[in-house]
Amino acid sequence: MLKKDGEPLFVAKDVCSVLGIHNNRDALATLAGDERDDVGITDAIGRKQETTIVSEPGLYRLVFKS
Repeated sequence: MLKKDGEPLFVAKDVCSVLGIHNNRDALATLAGDERDDVGITDAIGRKQETTIVSEPGLYRLVFKS
């Protein structure tokens, strides 16, 4: 996913899974407000769901903490 300015965004749950971070909520709580955000996503059958995304700086912060 990309922001309008072209900055990449990453699904927080996927990032934490790849990095072996088991407590996503605590790890994401340490990120600054501009490093994470909640977005609405519509699934394949039309249901609205919320997911947390992290920016590239947030991704690097999680990598360094893992």
